Amino acid sequence: MMMQTDKNISQDQFGTLADKQRTADLKTSEMIALWTIRTWVWASTGRSPSAQSFDAGLDEAGCPDVSNAFATFLEIVGTTASEKVAVHAPTCPTISDDEKRLLHALAALQCGHTLEAFDVLTHLLPGAAVRIALSHAESAAMGLARAGLLLPDRTWKLEELSLAHQLRAPRAGLTCVRYMIH
Repeated sequence: MMMQTDKNISQDQFGTLADKQRTADLKTSEMIALWTIRTWVWASTGRSPSAQSFDAGLDEAGCPDVSNAFATFLEIVGTTASEKVAVHAPTCPTISDDEKRLLHALAALQCGHTLEAFDVLTHLLPGAAVRIALSHAESAAMGLARAGLLLPDRTWKLEELSLAHQLRAPRAGLTCVRYMIH
């Protein structure tokens, strides 16, 4: 498993807390997705919480059918990552850049921006692994959406997202373009 977990986050290691996204700023749907990522990593690396907590948490959130897709997606990320993926402890108040990438990929897939999700995930995985991971990530993202857990389309402060966000049309813009073409 190539995922890295950090129990104690120091301000020297991650910069000042003010310039980082904090979990307190997240919507409930994002907190559930982030908790799912963190819980699965900690369970799979032998730390607590257990795999039963992972399944029970998703069941309580109203999306028990997401468990397998989410676990498979994270397993692919964990085993094929080009470098260690930084995943914080389940109760850590800050979000790592890698966690932002995973959340953004899920949000992009919920919006139908598959190429953007692909671009973001290529910063973590080789291209072939991204292609395999995307179908599982999309199943997880759609399962969350069916349960009413829509992830907001955030503009995270990640270098790879600046161009992707500038190039794509907003959700409402897609409808307008479709009706303008005759």
